[in-house]
Amino acid sequence: FVNDDFNYLLIDGTVGICFKDKSRIVMDPFERFIQFYNNQTIESPEIIYLSNENNELEYISLVKKASKYFKKIRFSYNLPRFNYDPKVYLHNITSFIKNEDSILFQLDDMNFQINFNDNVKMIIFWNDKKLCFFRSFKEKCTLLDWNNVASMNSNSDELKKFKSAKVLLSNLSLTMC
Repeated sequence: FVNDDFNYLLIDGTVGICFKDKSRIVMDPFERFIQFYNNQTIESPEIIYLSNENNELEYISLVKKASKYFKKIRFSYNLPRFNYDPKVYLHNITSFIKNEDSILFQLDDMNFQINFNDNVKMIIFWNDKKLCFFRSFKEKCTLLDWNNVASMNSNSDELKKFKSAKVLLSNLSLTMC
């Protein structure tokens, strides 16, 4: 986080920032172009090809700084084998909300991920009404029906995290109005 902005690195090497004002910027893994969304409701991003002339724009320098940081700390970083087309939307995070023990973010495919402070992650597949828990992306996880999770023992970690996610989802929906 820089101030109240959310900086992220996706598993394919795409880097992005969700800004407090609901705009967002996404840079391809090869740092050839960015897609800039000036607010949450825009359907087509502005495409900006990266060159020395426009590196002085503040949001470009911010995303490049985030990329440099992420690539320095990510131990197993490999660039994808395919090229990205600037006219094809890059996967990105469209919105986020955090509390003292977790952060929830909405992905561009309308699914959600919650990262908890204990390193457990939960992905909610919204349309399928399923979710899974895991600690590492290399780990296999079992899809659970969220009605089954909702009926688990009240002491189960899964149910506690599911309830926490519901609160975050509710709070996120309030910020989008």
